[in-house]
Amino acid sequence: MTTSTENPAPEPQPEPSPREADGVRIVELTADEASTVRTVMQAAFAEYTTPDFSYGTEDETDASIAEELRSGGRAIAVLEHGDPVAVAKLHPEERTGLLYFWRVAVLPSRRGRGHADRMIDWITATARAEGYDGIACNVVPRHRGLVAVYARHGMADLGEVTVPLHSGTGDDITLVRLERRWRPPHEVRELGPDDAAVLRDVLQDAFAQYEHTEAPSGAMLETVDSLREDLAGRMRAVSILVEGRVVAAMKLRVTRDRALEMSRVAVIVDERGRGWARLLVGWAWGEAERLGLRAVGCTVRAEEAGLIAMYEHLGLAVTAHGVHQSLTGRPHQVVQMRGRLAAGLPAGAVRPERRSDS
Repeated sequence: MTTSTENPAPEPQPEPSPREADGVRIVELTADEASTVRTVMQAAFAEYTTPDFSYGTEDETDASIAEELRSGGRAIAVLEHGDPVAVAKLHPEERTGLLYFWRVAVLPSRRGRGHADRMIDWITATARAEGYDGIACNVVPRHRGLVAVYARHGMADLGEVTVPLHSGTGDDITLVRLERRWRPPHEVRELGPDDAAVLRDVLQDAFAQYEHTEAPSGAMLETVDSLREDLAGRMRAVSILVEGRVVAAMKLRVTRDRALEMSRVAVIVDERGRGWARLLVGWAWGEAERLGLRAVGCTVRAEEAGLIAMYEHLGLAVTAHGVHQSLTGRPHQVVQMRGRLAAGLPAGAVRPERRSDS
């Protein structure tokens, strides 16, 4: 094996904690269960459909919902002793990095039991686990009282926004936007040879923790000149910028067997715990798909159980064991990890953008 990820300490993994009760659980639904979404949603929204106002739920069909779920949309249901009593739909917003949810619907006979809160808890935990920057939803101004429900979950009222209707009529609708972010706005940017010093600084910050151990990282021996040479050749690098500051970066190369290999996945010390490493891996999945590659991979020190678990959570699996000779001259026991594109993109990977409607 010729590359080593040699990552710094793994970011804390979120612990999903949706509110549970005896006989109550939340499940994610498939396209084959579109009728469940429609039935519960239309029953819950029927009271809001009047001659002068409608959410449009009455126009949704099993076929339209199934197509939505096949093309990147998602849906969840709250089950009481196996019976669906509440549903919500969600989808990623690529332009914002948020997990957007809508059509939060609870059967009238099951309201007041905390099911909406359970679903928001589930969505929040899932968004954290899958590497999103936060969550978002919209409400219509006439039902602004719902803002208080979302405020309990840390969502802030950002005021009114205008969005196009799903119907394609060209009409717009005014909605109240709510968001909760746990990561600041950021940009993923590719680095070139002229950015070698920037990459060196990130690596030095991230891997300095190994300097006083029995296994110092070879990343500390990389120089501006050596990195510039790498980036002028077949090696690539991408970074994450927050307010113009590079907070994370990684190196990449395409292998002979058509995999996008990640190495030196680095997050600076004072930015850890915000999911930047997960974001980089998600970007790599999307880039591998764009390039028509077969897999995403990396090499990790065998003793880094936390890192191995993080990569497994992000869709990779251990495929081989071996020994890597570091730039320091010290051999390391390592594991090779791969995730195949044939299995589809994992949650958190870059996906096509979808519109955020109420």
